[in-house]
Amino acid sequence: MEVAPATPVALVPEEKVSFSLYGLSVSTLTVAKIRKAYNKLDSKAIAKQLAVSSHENATPVKLIHNAAGHLNGPARTVGAAVIGYLGVRSFVPKPVATNLQYVGGAAAILGLVAMASDVEGLYAAVKALVCVVKSDPLASKEMERINGYQLLAMLLKKKRSLLNSHILHLTFSLVGTVDSGHETSIIPNSTAFQDLLCDFEVWLHAPYELHLSLFEHFNELLTESSEAAKNAKLLREFQLIPRLLLTLRDTSLSQPTVAAISNVLSLLLQGFPNPYDLLRFGQFISSTLPTFAVCEKFVVMEINNEEKIDGGNDDDFGGLLSASLILLRNRLLDNLLKLLFTTKEKCTVNVQACEELVRTLGFDWLLMFMEEHLHSTTVTVALRILVVLLSNQPILNRFREGLSGGGWLDQTDSVLTNKIGTVLGFNVGRSAGGRSTVREINKDACHFPGFPVLQTLLPKHTNVPELYFLLMALFLQQPVTELPDSLQVHFDLDSIWTFIFGMPASSGAVVGSIHSVCTEAAFLLLAMLRSMLNLPWQSEEEGSWLREYPVTLMQFFRYLYHNVPDLAPMWHSPEFLCALAATVFPFNIRPYSEMVSDLDDEASSPTEEFKAFAGDTGMNRSQSEYCNVGSKTSLTNHPAKKYVFDFMRVLIMDNMCMTPASKQTPIIDMLLEASPDRSTRTQQKEFQSSILDGVMEHLLAADVLLGQSEE
Repeated sequence: MEVAPATPVALVPEEKVSFSLYGLSVSTLTVAKIRKAYNKLDSKAIAKQLAVSSHENATPVKLIHNAAGHLNGPARTVGAAVIGYLGVRSFVPKPVATNLQYVGGAAAILGLVAMASDVEGLYAAVKALVCVVKSDPLASKEMERINGYQLLAMLLKKKRSLLNSHILHLTFSLVGTVDSGHETSIIPNSTAFQDLLCDFEVWLHAPYELHLSLFEHFNELLTESSEAAKNAKLLREFQLIPRLLLTLRDTSLSQPTVAAISNVLSLLLQGFPNPYDLLRFGQFISSTLPTFAVCEKFVVMEINNEEKIDGGNDDDFGGLLSASLILLRNRLLDNLLKLLFTTKEKCTVNVQACEELVRTLGFDWLLMFMEEHLHSTTVTVALRILVVLLSNQPILNRFREGLSGGGWLDQTDSVLTNKIGTVLGFNVGRSAGGRSTVREINKDACHFPGFPVLQTLLPKHTNVPELYFLLMALFLQQPVTELPDSLQVHFDLDSIWTFIFGMPASSGAVVGSIHSVCTEAAFLLLAMLRSMLNLPWQSEEEGSWLREYPVTLMQFFRYLYHNVPDLAPMWHSPEFLCALAATVFPFNIRPYSEMVSDLDDEASSPTEEFKAFAGDTGMNRSQSEYCNVGSKTSLTNHPAKKYVFDFMRVLIMDNMCMTPASKQTPIIDMLLEASPDRSTRTQQKEFQSSILDGVMEHLLAADVLLGQSEE
């Protein structure tokens, strides 16, 4: 049922309305035209008031028409003539924003912002400015002409204590990015964006952590907007990456703020579109490294991201020892790791990104994060990045040969010209006498084979289980997605196999053929094994890492030996046998006087540790007298030594049962001649005796069993 609309009811009858004026119903006439259009009496009356002739046809006369002249009823007057209007202002209705242009425009409202003394006044002034600029194009142009956005930023910076989330939201509205999903897809006002939102000094240390809301807004522009790629390009052009890096130097930032900044950096660096941005990012991460005099190993990283330092505080070493700094470094390295994959699930490696990283920063930059004095979490994430890079065969070959390095030292002319006093803790500015010196960076010194350097770095971190998982994955050329939680997963053969192949070793499943391996990774594992076998283990409890990790490593090699036939060439190679034999030899200690007198002999490279023994030449007094002083055996006395000799015995016996190939040296001969370069004659004799004793015992036991079976 439809209801008929109500009929309007007139409050006053038309006949009783005799005179009505409407301001916009105005005509410019003359006395003669009024006489012709209306009547003679009206024209004479108007002419008399204007003091002109009744036939005047030149003087303009403004006549406001009677709006009731067309209504029913008696005749009405023609309207009203404006008398003496010359020089008198007339009001014409216009929008408020337009009228403000006559009294100062946007500059006047900026004055209101400057005069605000409380939160309510500042909010009202900023809101008025936003309304004017958003509704009047002339006001927007004036703001750009007078650099009004910079003035507003300066005023807000002075009134930082009065800022709140509502004022920040008004600033988003002024820039035009208040709702990236609805208002606009791309940043509309680049000038306002740079002057207001990219000036972090305005929002840092403001109440209520407004800077965190600002960085989250950047994240929305780079993820939720339909024009995220264009926004990212604009933000890179605004030099947002170096500004964010400078902001991260503020040690008072909270962990959520650091996480928000690192997320924005990760989005801006996606795909590494600008090598210079990647260079600055890498140089900033390297600046978080402490000097060699500062050891981070005793910094305990709590689960709630708070620091707990045993026996020290942040005042030690000038504040260089801080869990927050370690967390920042690890977070940025982890972001760099994620950028090497094409998806968030880390399924496919982005080869182009890996190439750009190696070309821009170099392998030596990455190896810096594996130094002995650094925290284990930093070493772990750095090795993860390296393993991902080395999954690409061309990059692996360049790492072997040391072809890429020193790139992170580009654009460091300011250091060489004494504009910066120190870098990475080293004094590279003026000399001790205060005189400037000419220095040059030797890029050739940054090109060195990578695996020998790892053999000197990783054995210093033998207590970190994640490193073994990564090296094993690199050895078998298996992809690494996520590391197992060391607090929940025990480092044993089942956890290793589950991490690498997705199934435990105890399941009995046969591993398929392995087409390619990185044998250098196996040598790294043996170098770490040698380091553990030579550590003081007597005070360690049963089940400790120093007692268990060496056994697990030998179980890993033996499992591969029995179940992966594709690795047979490696077991018979002289390099592997020399590295295996070296694990039971201790590290010799030489006095300082001998090191000075025989410096050339001591300056050998890490690869010379695994040279086969060729004779007694080169043996000196220091090598024979200062080795393993006070021990009952000249070799290591770690309980896991037995597993090493058992594995060597298995290799020898299996090799004896095989039909020898032409010109192939038996394994027993290679092992008897294998020993580290600095081993003593006594150590070599004991090693050879242990090998022969194990072989003879095995042969004798086999003969006894054969004799019993014949009876």
